[in-house]
Amino acid sequence: MPRFEASTKGGRGPWTRALELILGRTLADSGWLVLTIVVGMAVRTVVIVAGSGGRWRSSGAS
Repeated sequence: MPRFEASTKGGRGPWTRALELILGRTLADSGWLVLTIVVGMAVRTVVIVAGSGGRWRSSGAS
């Protein structure tokens, strides 16, 4: 866990640099927030689909 914190807080990873180049310095943090929300919604959707017996659908969705 400390290694993950060091890579996100201390040095900038390639994804963070790309976000800063594309969106600008200010939007980089909100970009991560949006990404987290989107991933969370996708995971929840897969769980709902799998729970309703549509496991074959979730495997081909992504």
